[in-house]
Amino acid sequence: EEFLVADTVHTERPPGWGRRLCDAVAATPSPVTASVGIATLALASVGNNDAEQAYRQVVAHADSAMYEAKRLGGNQSRHHRD
Repeated sequence: EEFLVADTVHTERPPGWGRRLCDAVAATPSPVTASVGIATLALASVGNNDAEQAYRQVVAHADSAMYEAKRLGGNQSRHHRD
């Protein structure tokens, strides 16, 4: 399954969320792991008329990062950087 988590943060780099999510999933009684894709976007760079395009782009980048994590063996996270 795939799902999206969106958050607003005030740091340039995500503070270890991907790894913590992988660890939490792996710690469940079910034999599953997570491949996590992370993408960030500076909201100040998005104009009012560009919000939908920016949303689609950041989701596509996160998706790409997730597939990279899967290709590298899974149970890890990758952060897309422009």
